[in-house]
Amino acid sequence: MQAKLAAERLTVEDLDRLDALIKDAQEFHDTCQFDEVILCNTEFHDIIIQKCGNSRLEAIIEKIRTLILKTLTCTVELYPLQ
Repeated sequence: MQAKLAAERLTVEDLDRLDALIKDAQEFHDTCQFDEVILCNTEFHDIIIQKCGNSRLEAIIEKIRTLILKTLTCTVELYPLQ
């Protein structure tokens, strides 16, 4: 249901940006720039989430994102790259 709301609210500019993010992410993936892939992915999903107009969903996603970042930070601290 939320995805349908988002799809109905996307502007031409939004769609152009989503398309550019997909292309950028592919290029970054092909050149092993995975940090950039993650940034593209995050922005892509942020656009869709914002277009849903559901503040509860936005809050839940932000909490999940915070937990993921904390987990990644702990993982890097425990298992640093040599």
